[in-house]
Amino acid sequence: MIHDFRSAVMGRITLETPEQFAQWLAEGKQIDAERQMKKDAIEMARLIRLKKVKRPDQPRHSDAREAAAGALPGLKNPGLRVKSASGARGICASSS
Repeated sequence: MIHDFRSAVMGRITLETPEQFAQWLAEGKQIDAERQMKKDAIEMARLIRLKKVKRPDQPRHSDAREAAAGALPGLKNPGLRVKSASGARGICASSS
């Protein structure tokens, strides 16, 4: 009988219980999901680097103005880009 099992004469037979298989399957699906999340994060970083998508942490102009006024103390603000009356763009120094 052992020889028949080892030589697969009896067909494909598994030795684990259905509970063990369900546990292995759940663990495998969780590992696959974690791996996919890492791959998605790497792909998003690549797209940001290639400038195919905008950076998610860029503040809007209104947020930058509030940060300059001190409303959002966690943001660093090296200067705001503003338009003058003539339409030319310039940099206003922030008061730090």
